[in-house]
Amino acid sequence: MSRAKGARSRSASLAIWHRRLGLSAALFVLVLATTGLALNHTAELGLDRRYLEAEWLLAWYGIQAPAEASVFVAGSLLVTQMGDRVYFGTRPVEEGVGTVGGAVYIDDLVVTAVDGDLLILTASGERVERLGRKDGVPAGLAGVGTDSEGGLLLSTDAGLYRADAEFLRWSEVDAVDANVVWSTPATADAATLAELRADYRGRILSLERVLLDLHSGRILGRFGPLLMDFAAILLTLLAVTGVWVWSSRRP
Repeated sequence: MSRAKGARSRSASLAIWHRRLGLSAALFVLVLATTGLALNHTAELGLDRRYLEAEWLLAWYGIQAPAEASVFVAGSLLVTQMGDRVYFGTRPVEEGVGTVGGAVYIDDLVVTAVDGDLLILTASGERVERLGRKDGVPAGLAGVGTDSEGGLLLSTDAGLYRADAEFLRWSEVDAVDANVVWSTPATADAATLAELRADYRGRILSLERVLLDLHSGRILGRFGPLLMDFAAILLTLLAVTGVWVWSSRRP
């Protein structure tokens, strides 16, 4: 009889610990379940295309906009490189950019030198195309300008080249008349730069990344994964004690 009482006592004690483990693990289960469910449907929910702009969250991740920006004026339009992005006015039009070498306005088009290519935009900022070496653009592109006739002129490592009206053929020129205007960096007003910096920061932190970091614990820094390891151990103990309590109560 005493053995039976002892077994019941151990079972009762184990049941108490099982409940305590369950309460302790509840938050982890909720986080793991909700984030895992969402991440399983990343494409359908567009998690990789949805960005978070909360100031406290951006600060937590240490996300900052570049302090410097390269600004070029094309006619009355503004082309700005901030970090690895090109902005037309305040609208991003190209990403993953290394260097912008200038921008000019020709025949209702904005032609921008981007990493040795020519990025062509409409006056409203719509992307027309990007021309590179395979399209005949001379190698070693360093700058862009307009000549006295309003044509496109390129400065390259090999010399100067003038484009035809369709930007399909390039002819080398030996000398340039004094009326050539080269695109050179300008200065943007503080309000515009502040708007660009806010947009830049707001297009970095995707909802997918935050959910992944929550799921793995990395959102809490170097100790976050250790916390999730502890949660995994807690859930394992919860499963073991649950089976033990169930089996001890079987007739």
